[in-house]
Amino acid sequence: MTVDYDLIIIGSTPAGVYAAVAAAGLKARVALVDPQPGQTSWLGQGAIYTRVLSEIGRKLEQRHASAQ
Repeated sequence: MTVDYDLIIIGSTPAGVYAAVAAAGLKARVALVDPQPGQTSWLGQGAIYTRVLSEIGRKLEQRHASAQ
């Protein structure tokens, strides 16, 4: 299976998550990748901001729905 992305963000820092949400809001296909979860990532340290992650999911669902 091949997956195409418009943007791949390396690092799930607050800036990386913000960039992913902003790009998804512009209908970009976004991948947010953390190469070292649990070591340098604020996501891996237990500070998961569910509102931000929910917004990413909502934007991606809207993108998929508009493409169909």
